[in-house]
Amino acid sequence: MKTDSTLTTKTTLVCKITDAKKKTPVDANLIVIDEVSKEELTTTQTNNGERTYTVEKGKKYKIKCTVFGYKNYEQSISIVNQTNVVDVLLEPFKEGDNFVMKSIYFYPNTYALKKASSEELQKLSAYLLNNENISIEIQGHTNGDHHIAKNKAYSTLGEEWNFEGSAKALSQKRAEAIKKYLENNGIKPERLEAKGYGGKKPIIRDPQTNEEGQLNIRVEVVILKD
Repeated sequence: MKTDSTLTTKTTLVCKITDAKKKTPVDANLIVIDEVSKEELTTTQTNNGERTYTVEKGKKYKIKCTVFGYKNYEQSISIVNQTNVVDVLLEPFKEGDNFVMKSIYFYPNTYALKKASSEELQKLSAYLLNNENISIEIQGHTNGDHHIAKNKAYSTLGEEWNFEGSAKALSQKRAEAIKKYLENNGIKPERLEAKGYGGKKPIIRDPQTNEEGQLNIRVEVVILKD
């Protein structure tokens, strides 16, 4: 009986997720994707920074890893052994690094935070509580610089809902709102700076669509001291 040489063999992939600086395990979101089928694999075992997957010899997989406070990690690997071990070394943010807080949401033309921002703000708060040596600048950015009028629909609500002024002034208020949140969650004020840049630092300089314009409306964090 002939053996089909195209048959693949099930093997094991172990990903060890580690802080590249401290050499300690990191609990992170790790994804392994079959580069041909684009199928995302399910981990068979999780243990103190390690993720184990069943893979197939001869195939290529892409490893992606994200966790708050570290640079995104991505690597391709070809499976050649019965047991394949990958050291996923995560680089922590350092002085001068910056990142966009992608899930911070304000009501339009206000500095009132939406409830959907809570999870992202809690991550930032926990990150600062766990890294007491780090100081940050919280940056507010808008899509261009223009005058903003009060929204009459919000007239009975608090002052954060009734902003009137320049887009730059609004970006400053938004940065200060996040600073206040962090202070209320135990972060010392001297570790935090808030600055509104308005439309001076766009991601898309000449946005042609609403989606492009939305990319410019963001909160960014810069590590001032690590």
